[in-house]
Amino acid sequence: MIKWITKFRFNKYQNLALQKLGRNLHNFSLVEYCLKYIVTVSNVTVLSSTSGPVFHSKSKRNIEKTQRMMLGQLVHEVFQLWNPDSSIYPETQDLFDIHLKTSMKIEMSTDDYQKLKASLEVMLDDRNSLIHGFNQKFSLDNVNNCRVAITYLDDMREKHLPSIQYLQEVVKTFIELSAERFGEVEGSFN
Repeated sequence: MIKWITKFRFNKYQNLALQKLGRNLHNFSLVEYCLKYIVTVSNVTVLSSTSGPVFHSKSKRNIEKTQRMMLGQLVHEVFQLWNPDSSIYPETQDLFDIHLKTSMKIEMSTDDYQKLKASLEVMLDDRNSLIHGFNQKFSLDNVNNCRVAITYLDDMREKHLPSIQYLQEVVKTFIELSAERFGEVEGSFN
């Protein structure tokens, strides 16, 4: 009877650790989605057409390219876009077509930029550690190891939750602003 109770208790902790691992991986995939959205919409050209607004072909290619980027590449792109010293407003090349270009840049102080940059770098390291090193670091073969893993995963979630919520808020705000300005755009990336 005691062996069965011990096995049940172990399975309970093991399942909880695996659920929290899945939750953290899901949170990191949310970050990846947010960054893909932010990078994509940071420089978009929308053309006027008789059927309504449509993405410029260059914007479509940028969307496709961004969708294939890995988290590390996306973090690097966001650093470039949001760097207080950079400009994402290039000269317009084709002055004969009527088009509307929208760019998004979160303006922030250098200190806030450095804090966000550090936060995303730590998040990237933690995500890579979770994917590539969790099984080596935590053996979920007994109750104590499961408890340690659960604490680690909860701490990781709490550490990154403010950044995750910030990125989600940026995306939400831009979606709302885009809807006000453009309505539904053919070929949308939402």
